[in-house]
Amino acid sequence: CIIVGNQISTSQYSLILRSTDSGLTWSTVFKISSIYSFSLQKFVVGRIYDVATYSFRGTLYFVAVSETGQIYTSITSGSNWKQTAQLPAALFGINIGTNGIAYAVGT
Repeated sequence: CIIVGNQISTSQYSLILRSTDSGLTWSTVFKISSIYSFSLQKFVVGRIYDVATYSFRGTLYFVAVSETGQIYTSITSGSNWKQTAQLPAALFGINIGTNGIAYAVGT
């Protein structure tokens, strides 16, 4: 199981949590701080809003999207994450079709 959470306080960050025992216990596998650029007057690293999964040739892929256009992927069942793309849009949702094509929703 994978879930996404956002901490909003004086320090904002997003968490991706993973459970390997059907949700009985959870561990943080990815944490990223939101970064606000005062010179640009906007967040340059934003909160993660959605995660999708798909399986291809025996590998389970996880893809997460953020409000500032970052796309993160994991090919280790959510244990490790890396940024794989930066889009010029705020992303709030993602879905991956059975053909492996991902559709991100944003503004």
